[in-house]
Amino acid sequence: MTLTWNDDSPVQRHPRAVWRAFEGEVAIIAPWEGAVRTLNHVGARCWELADGRSFRAIVDVLLGEFDVSRSVLEGDLRAFLAELAARELLALGEDRP
Repeated sequence: MTLTWNDDSPVQRHPRAVWRAFEGEVAIIAPWEGAVRTLNHVGARCWELADGRSFRAIVDVLLGEFDVSRSVLEGDLRAFLAELAARELLALGEDRP
């Protein structure tokens, strides 16, 4: 299943994902998968902002923190979120708290 985010779509970390920030990166443990994922500083910042705020709100925050155009950021963020969703790291539908 391919997911897309419009400006008002909430972006929420999966409530069962365990994560810890360290030295600008984030390690995520998905207990249902038995895997650990590591995100670089940009991915880590996106993960930290995935607290239920809207896609647009995340884009607005990131535009203030990184030197990138809105169109490039939106495309990259959509691709990154799709990757997280494919790995079941985002709360979707009935998984949302």
